[in-house]
Amino acid sequence: MNAASAVALLLLLASPAHALTRTVVPGGVYGERCTTGETAVLIWGSHVQTHLGNVALPPDELRAGGKGPLYTRIRCAPFAFAGQSHAGLGTWQWRVGIGWTLHPPACGVSPVIYTAAGDLLISDCSVGSQGFRYIDRHGRPISGDMTYADIPNRIWEWTEYDGVRVGQGNDGCISIRGIDRRMLERGDCRFVRFHLVGQRFSMVMSKFEEGVVVLLDGILSDLSTFPQEAIDVPPPPPPPPPPPQVPPFPEDIFAALQATRARYPTPFKGFGSVLINEIAHQFRARRAGLESKVTGNTCRQPKTDASVSCDIFRIGDFGYDVIRAEESDGQIVRPEGGAADPARFVAPVDPDDGPPPPPPPPDGLEARVRLLESEVLALTTRVVALRDALTAQAQRIAALEQQQPSQGVDEAAVKALIDAELKALRFKVLIGESLSRPFRHTHSGTVEMIR
Repeated sequence: MNAASAVALLLLLASPAHALTRTVVPGGVYGERCTTGETAVLIWGSHVQTHLGNVALPPDELRAGGKGPLYTRIRCAPFAFAGQSHAGLGTWQWRVGIGWTLHPPACGVSPVIYTAAGDLLISDCSVGSQGFRYIDRHGRPISGDMTYADIPNRIWEWTEYDGVRVGQGNDGCISIRGIDRRMLERGDCRFVRFHLVGQRFSMVMSKFEEGVVVLLDGILSDLSTFPQEAIDVPPPPPPPPPPPQVPPFPEDIFAALQATRARYPTPFKGFGSVLINEIAHQFRARRAGLESKVTGNTCRQPKTDASVSCDIFRIGDFGYDVIRAEESDGQIVRPEGGAADPARFVAPVDPDDGPPPPPPPPDGLEARVRLLESEVLALTTRVVALRDALTAQAQRIAALEQQQPSQGVDEAAVKALIDAELKALRFKVLIGESLSRPFRHTHSGTVEMIR
C-alpha cells in the first residue's frame, strides 16, 4: 500500500460516511468497529491499525514470537482494544494515554469483550469454548455457544439487534430481517462483528482466504440495496467446534504433589493412586479427583478398591499425567493435560490417618544382612564342633578323676584345671548359640537379634 492509499484508508477509518461504505484492510486478521468510527484491526505480526493511526505491537509479544492480540475487540468510548496474546502471555489491552498492559490469560475463541459499562471481560472458559459473541441491549454478554448455529434459518455465529440478525450464511456474510435475507459479502467470512445504534450500523468480518478484513458502514435502509441471498444451495454442515482449551495445571496442587511424594517410598509401584487420592481430597472443592481405568496398568483407590489410573490427576473434565515412571522411581512432573471423559471421573475419598509408609532401608543394608547370615551359619557349624569337644573333654576329665588315687595326682590342682576348661568351653558355646540366632530389620534402619 502506497502513502496516498494509506492516508485515504485512515480517513475512511476515522470518519464513517453517512452513505454506505465498504473498506478493505489488506493484511487484516481480526477487527471491530463502532458506529461512531472507532476502529481496531490487527495486522498480523506488524501492528494494530486504528482510526487514530497505527499502534505498534507490545515488545514482549514480539520477543516471544507472538503476532499480536487475537480476536481483537474494542471499547468505543473512551477508546481501547484488547485481545488474547498469540504468544500465550495473557491478555493484551491498549488504552489511550496508557498504552499496552498485560492481564490474566483468556480461554477459548473470542475470549474477551467489553461490557456495556466499558469493563474488560476475560473468559475462563466457563462461558463455553466459543467465548463471547456480543453484549445485548440489556447489557448481558451473549456467548458464542448460544449463537453458534441456527440450522432452520441457515445462519451461523450471528449477532442480533432490534430484529436484525447478521452472521455467516451458506456462501458469505448475510443479514436477516423477518423474511428478508440479503447477501452482504460473498466468500469465507469469519468473526463477523455487528453493531447497531439507532439506524446506523457497522460490520467487520475476517476473510482469511483473501488475507483481508472488510468493514461495512451504513444505515438500515442500505441493507435492502444488497442482493437477495440465494437459498437454493443446500446448507453446509456447521463447522465443528474447536477442542476445548486446556487450562494449565494449578501451581499449588503441583507443589503439594511434590512435597507429599517425599513421604512415599522408592520404588513407587502401587502408590500412584494413593498419592493422587490424598492430594485430590485436599483440593476436592476444585473438582480434583482420580480417573477410572479398568485395562492396562491400573491401581486401586484406597478404601473403595476402585480400579483407577496410577498417574492421571483429574480436575473437572480435564486429565493431567502427573507421575512419570510410576512403577519405578515415581517422579512428579509438570503435566500437559487434555480433555477427559466426564463419566470416568472418580471422586477422592478421605485417606487413612495412619502414619506414612516406612522409609526404605539404608543403602547396602540388605547386603550386610546376607553377609551376617552366612557368618552365623559358619558359627553354627563351629558350635556343633565345640559341643563335641566338650563331650570329649568331659569324658577325659572323668577318666582323670578315676586315675587320681592310683597315680597320686594332686586333687586340688586337677579340679582347678577341670573348672578352667569347663568355663572356657561354656563361654564359647554361649557365644556360638547367640550368633546362631536369626536377625531382622528394624524401622530405624538397624539390625537386631530375634530372641
